Amino acid sequence: MDREAHHEHPLLIEGNFKPTRGIRVFRVFLLFLGAVLLLGVLATWLMYGLVVHYESGINTVGEKTRLLNEENKELQVRANRLQSYQNVEAASVHVSFLKKPSDIIEIDARYMEKRLPRLPERKKTRPKIYGY
Repeated sequence: MDREAHHEHPLLIEGNFKPTRGIRVFRVFLLFLGAVLLLGVLATWLMYGLVVHYESGINTVGEKTRLLNEENKELQVRANRLQSYQNVEAASVHVSFLKKPSDIIEIDARYMEKRLPRLPERKKTRPKIYGY
């Protein structure tokens, strides 16, 4: 009985219906929102690519900067060492016993004594304790 009642009143109505103004406005609004969403996604994708590109450039510049800093440190150490040698040489001119020798004496190693002198015997400071 339900089936017969269902066939008598179908849910789908067939016909040539013209969309109303409100439906057309709604469709245009949905198309506009879809276009805005699509443009937003494309703009986000483009900006992400630019950020990645510029970040890689910044990383390259940072790496070059670190290399230059390391080279600068090494050069600074060398410059400091040379400056200290120059300071010692300039100071040695003013002190009489630090002047450069006028003659250099060379001694042949064959005539040097090969044995080291013996150290004196060590004295015992404590008496020996028996029983341990």
